[in-house]
Amino acid sequence: MVFYKTPSLSGFTITARGVTALSVGLSATAFFIYMVYRQRKEDELLIRQCVVAERIFIDIKIPSSCIGAVIGRGGCNLKRAESEFYVRVSVNDAAGENSDRIITIRGLRESATEAEKFFKRLMEEELSVETLEYTIPRRMCGSIIGKNGSRIREMSRQSRTKILVTDSKDGKAVCRITGSPSNISYADGLIQQALTEGKDGGDNTVLYKMNVPEFVFPFPLISESGEEYFRVYVSAISPSGYVFIQLINEDSLKLDYLVDEMTDYYSMTYHADDELTLSDVSIDDFIAVKFSDDAGWYRAKVADISDGLIDVDYIDYGDSTRVSIDSCRKLRHQFTSLQRQSVCCRIKGVSLSSDEVWNESELQLIETLTHCSKWRELFCSLVETRGDCKIPTISFRDDNVSPTKDITEELIAVGVTGCSARE
Repeated sequence: MVFYKTPSLSGFTITARGVTALSVGLSATAFFIYMVYRQRKEDELLIRQCVVAERIFIDIKIPSSCIGAVIGRGGCNLKRAESEFYVRVSVNDAAGENSDRIITIRGLRESATEAEKFFKRLMEEELSVETLEYTIPRRMCGSIIGKNGSRIREMSRQSRTKILVTDSKDGKAVCRITGSPSNISYADGLIQQALTEGKDGGDNTVLYKMNVPEFVFPFPLISESGEEYFRVYVSAISPSGYVFIQLINEDSLKLDYLVDEMTDYYSMTYHADDELTLSDVSIDDFIAVKFSDDAGWYRAKVADISDGLIDVDYIDYGDSTRVSIDSCRKLRHQFTSLQRQSVCCRIKGVSLSSDEVWNESELQLIETLTHCSKWRELFCSLVETRGDCKIPTISFRDDNVSPTKDITEELIAVGVTGCSARE
């Protein structure tokens, strides 16, 4: 026999439906059980509605003139917002407009609002950029630059400005600070302090015939179901059927800092003319190369040399380009410790023959499905490493959409060259 504790009438309102139920002969106990059940269902519905209501989308329109600074090199500001505020961030073109971009933030109301403030602050700072420029004695340049450029990088990072020291005439040098007015004032104070201290910059020895550590897969993450997976970005796609991924881990931020330091260092014209200039180069040399789209400096490896031009592979992103030797510089030793951050992979179910390539429309489709260079997180599993070249095969899934997309299934569905359900 099951005994029920009869609830009191406190907290319940007997509606017309309840009165009808009693009038047709339902027992008081059965009626109260029904009321408790209905109240519980209403409470659960209310909780679900609250949770849904708290998860919001926020769109921020960003002018094209400052989208690069807001996103940051390599998407560093998008990564920072996701890690600090526990939100999802994506970047899309504004509907009907070619110039503006839309940053979409998805998350709990409080977190999304904080992320919105973060991006608006970055936009405001970029739109209010000013430049302060003045001359200093050339002999004092070392006091600002520091050993191997360490001091000027630290001052730039602390003040969130760009500080450059360039040669001038008559024994003078030009110090140029670019940033928001408040940040410029802070940077100027740091520079005046450095000049007062008058410390020498020290050694400027260049070591460039160096090796960069190969990419090594770390231990995978483990899901609740026991599945092993990695969190990744897709950074580049090759027409010959390969994708390049970057793992999302502590090295992601290290790469952002590395690019900032390289760009600051190689942008300074204070260096002696022959100190960083490449007079000759060999295949497989590691060098520093300026990327034309964002004026940043990146690590690259020489793939080929022909007709006075150099084919280089950006080892941290996977894309390639052809440049003249004049636009390359020797790679300093301090920029070689971080292992390569991109790895070439095959997508599970994709196998192109030697004479097959993806056409332009197929490349655009794959870039869209994988959010290539959009710095949106995907989940991948390591399927196998095949052949002497040790190129791993991976499977992708996209959790940014509902329902979750399996990338291979999407490619097979649209009939992309080389895609097959067999693997």
